[in-house]
Amino acid sequence: MTIDELFTQLNDLSAKLESAPDDEATASLRILILQLNKQMIAEGFDPLAALDSVAPVQVEQLRLLMPQVDEAIATEKNRVQMIGTIISLAKIALRAAGVTLPAGF
Repeated sequence: MTIDELFTQLNDLSAKLESAPDDEATASLRILILQLNKQMIAEGFDPLAALDSVAPVQVEQLRLLMPQVDEAIATEKNRVQMIGTIISLAKIALRAAGVTLPAGF
């Protein structure tokens, strides 16, 4: 059950008790609802409130992945270099064949 669901149920119960005579239990319930509402509002303004519930990052797994990332970067650099070479050769071949290339090509 979430805090919002609990808050809704408490409000519903409070509405039912409105017709009941005032007693200590009703007053305690109203105080509890007000405290819960205050806590919900405070947590809404505190972005670090739920930080404890976040699982810690497994840094060791990240370290194991670093060589794979480095390899992927090197592969991509090689691919870009190879494509650049292909484009340069294609330009030379087109010019040699007498094709006029657009400016900036």
